[in-house]
Amino acid sequence: MSYTDYDDDFNSGYSDDMEEKVRQYKRAIRKKGASSNELPGIDIIENIVDYCIEKEEYEDALEFCELWVEYIPNSAEAWTKKGIVQLNLEMPEESIESFDRALALNPTDTEAMLKKSIALEHLGEFEKALELINYSLELFYDEETLLQKAVILAAIDELEEAIKILEYLSSSSVMQKEALKELAYCYDSMGNFNKCIETYDRAIENDPYDEELWYDKAMVYIESEQYLKAKDALEFVLAIDEKNYEAWYQLGNVYSSLGRITEAIDSYRQAINHNPFDYDCWHNLASILGDSGNYMEAIRCYTKAIYIEPDKYESYFGRGICFDALDLFDRAIKDYDEALKLYPDNDNIWYAKAEALYNSNKVSEALKCYKKALKLNPFNDECWLDFGMTLFELKDYNKAIEAINKSIEIAPSKPESYYSLAKIYLQLNDLSNVEKMLSIAFSLDENIIEKLNEEYNDYFYQKPLEYYYNLQRRSLKKRR
Repeated sequence: MSYTDYDDDFNSGYSDDMEEKVRQYKRAIRKKGASSNELPGIDIIENIVDYCIEKEEYEDALEFCELWVEYIPNSAEAWTKKGIVQLNLEMPEESIESFDRALALNPTDTEAMLKKSIALEHLGEFEKALELINYSLELFYDEETLLQKAVILAAIDELEEAIKILEYLSSSSVMQKEALKELAYCYDSMGNFNKCIETYDRAIENDPYDEELWYDKAMVYIESEQYLKAKDALEFVLAIDEKNYEAWYQLGNVYSSLGRITEAIDSYRQAINHNPFDYDCWHNLASILGDSGNYMEAIRCYTKAIYIEPDKYESYFGRGICFDALDLFDRAIKDYDEALKLYPDNDNIWYAKAEALYNSNKVSEALKCYKKALKLNPFNDECWLDFGMTLFELKDYNKAIEAINKSIEIAPSKPESYYSLAKIYLQLNDLSNVEKMLSIAFSLDENIIEKLNEEYNDYFYQKPLEYYYNLQRRSLKKRR
């Protein structure tokens, strides 16, 4: 089809009614049997594609690129633009096909080579990407291409070589900002947080109100656990743009790490005000509310998080813990089951479910869940102890002793395990081991005597209470 008759009555500058023009031509493209004078001409298509790319309206851009390559299938520029658009739409394989079409038409198209190398990098084909970049630099030196070489070198952990290039480009009037950002990334990857921060400071010195630079700097402070400095950097981001929900979210995380719970909650709520459909904000808010004992509000927030992302096991697990804390065991078990559907090999969920079942007097089912948890993680001393005490309640004393000894093997300094063994040996009338276990428990924690005092009438009544106090004193003397 000839394109010379198509409508070219279109201002090459971006007029106020550009959006309406785009909509008009989109309707024409999609209209079956549209007449030639309803469709845009080549000059208009190029202009619309550039406009859509500038506005980051890539799906619209792709639609017009399809028309462009249909009109002029031998246009290297059209195929390159299509590849760029596909790359921005996270379609790296398709973009490579477009760049290959462009390079077949113009083998020295360095822009197509540069963008293809980025697509190859996204696919993890770093050697091919580097080979293409080096060839492009042989044809034509370009700072953007050199920057991409440094990015690829950093991706394959050739950090020292990447740093040499980036230090050189950091004095460039055009590429300085991007070079410094990539340089900071290299130092971050090396764990050299001081150099990383220094590099961000160099970039910020040239552009002191760039919120992205301040935000990235804050992330390095968080990574290096410098939370107060991270707080200051994030507050500067919010002074530039108070609607930056990611900065509010990270500020919530920082306050949480600092133990400043009220401020963390306020920050998460601010993040949600600016982006009410962010899963992480709702989940973290729920988590900190649950940790602070505000279980009902935490449940509400977990429910919102689940509505946004129903395939995240963490929120079912967290909500189950809140129901558990409120003694709503059936609802807790239901949430644990939902979490296990999504992550069946998580030992912590199986352990929590076992505890909820035990508290619901479903002891046999609880035992199965303890066993599953221990199969997945045989090094959980607390789970071994709880498993052992559940067996003790079922009067399976030998297996109970075996389980608690497993707990002691893993964590030999926990007095509760020895105290629990003493209770079991009492039922077996093995008084020698009762005394031995209590002596170890007392030597590890003299306050265990208070627990014994509380349970004296249930377990330890065979001997007078004074006997145990004397045993405690002897044990403490040995410890000293």
